[in-house]
Amino acid sequence: MMNDDYDFDHYEILKSKQVNMEENVVVKKIFDQRDTSLVIAMDAVFYYQVKTRDKWGLESSSNVI
Repeated sequence: MMNDDYDFDHYEILKSKQVNMEENVVVKKIFDQRDTSLVIAMDAVFYYQVKTRDKWGLESSSNVI
C-alpha cells in the first residue's frame, strides 16, 4: 500500500533490543513513497517500528513488532 499524502517525506525503519524502543537505531530511511518493502536478516532478535514523516517534521509511528 502506497502512502499518497501530498506532504510525505520519508519512512524510517527502526530496530531495538528493547520492546519500548529505547536506544533504537535507524535501519533505513525510505524516500520513495511507493516502496514499502525491506528485507530483514533473521540472525538476531530485535523489535521493529516504522515511522512516517512529512515535510514539516510531523511523524506517525506503527506498533512495535
